[in-house]
Formats: sequence, C-alpha cells, structure tokens
Amino acid sequence: MEDFVYTVSADAATITRYKGPGGDVEIPAELGGVAVKSIGASAFYRCTGLTSIAIPAGVKTIGEAAFSDCTGLTGINIPVGVTSIGDYTFYRC
Repeated sequence: MEDFVYTVSADAATITRYKGPGGDVEIPAELGGVAVKSIGASAFYRCTGLTSIAIPAGVKTIGEAAFSDCTGLTGINIPVGVTSIGDYTFYRC
C-alpha cells in the first residue's frame, strides 16, 4: 500500500512512516507479502488528520511516540496480542 513506508526483516514488516491523508485508517495485516508485526517509533507522528486507527492482530509492538501529536485521533483498536507499547505513544492526542 502506498500510504505506508515499511521495512522487512526476518519475515516481519515494520511500518516506519504513514504518508496517507488520514481519516479512518486500517493498517493492513501484510505489506509486500510479509506480515506486519510492528509499528515503528514515530510512524504516525503529527498525522493530525488521523481520526481512528485499526491495528491488525499480528502486530506485537508499537514503538515510542508512534501516534504522538495525532491531535485528531479519537479511536484506536489495539489487539490483545500487542506485548509492548513504547513511551509517549499517545502523547498530545
């Protein structure tokens, strides 16, 4: 998907940046044929147009400040499989 910048390592994708228009965003379960396992540090930083985010079940970690300064964010779906959420992830939301 063109809205997501990501890296692949050891058969796992990490979202490193979101560059889409915002609104209600659903993170895909796979990018480039590989399962999305993490959201990197500051990946959605200052995405002020982001209103809600749905995270797929395969994601295990959410990096530091991943959604920091997303001032329009009013809803998020965090799956039970997430084992780590970094500091300042929702700072100034």
